[in-house]
Amino acid sequence: MPHANLDVLNKLISARHELAQIMEFKSYADFAIRPNMAGSPDVAMSFLLDLSKHVRCKADEEFNVIRECKRQHLNERSADLEPWDEAYFVGMVKSSAYSLDSSVIASYFSLSRCLDGLKMLVESLFGATFCQVPMMPGECWHPDVVKLSLYHPQEGDLGFMYLDLYSRKGKYSGCAHFAIRGGRVISESEYQLPVVALVCDFIGSPGSLTSRLNHYEVETLFHEFGHALHSLLSRTDYQHFSGTRVVLDIAEIPSILFE
Repeated sequence: MPHANLDVLNKLISARHELAQIMEFKSYADFAIRPNMAGSPDVAMSFLLDLSKHVRCKADEEFNVIRECKRQHLNERSADLEPWDEAYFVGMVKSSAYSLDSSVIASYFSLSRCLDGLKMLVESLFGATFCQVPMMPGECWHPDVVKLSLYHPQEGDLGFMYLDLYSRKGKYSGCAHFAIRGGRVISESEYQLPVVALVCDFIGSPGSLTSRLNHYEVETLFHEFGHALHSLLSRTDYQHFSGTRVVLDIAEIPSILFE
């Protein structure tokens, strides 16, 4: 890492510590974690140490396999595994030791099939169905975007989701869930339905039969869909607390479970 970057990191650490002191916290860790459910660095560290005890043996075993792969690849018996080596050599171990071909896995996961699977899961878990609905002129930001309603037979419409799944020039490069409008109570008989957008950058185009997702992309799609469901299914008095507008360690639970 260039020394200039180290200087920036050192200044950042100092600035964070100064901020924590101004806010009358012992450390930046105390300041950053206080609003979350964990509440304190001690609670977070206790959780991580307990988790480490359960996975350490298997993690060490896998680490040694990956390190040995690097040593054989470089023909250097003393080579150690660095953090930036992980993705490259994990991929190499998967393909060589386990004959795992990511392109073969992707052949099972067309984007349309993944969406069908998501809809089936939502119906089986919550009894609700996603239905495509028309949009008003000028309502969406691109012709590729589709609008879905989450509908429940007893409750009616639960909320709306825009799907913008395909990569294109100038578009946000990543996968994310955005809350456009939070749910809230308007009156005793009226509830403002939530509206969200699921934005991804998968290769392909609407209606394409060739759009295939690798395993990481499938996980990402399900993760972000979990965030979207959190927003669509939650019912709150105030939109400031709707869906994912909660403390961070709560916001990630539905998405990780759905993933």
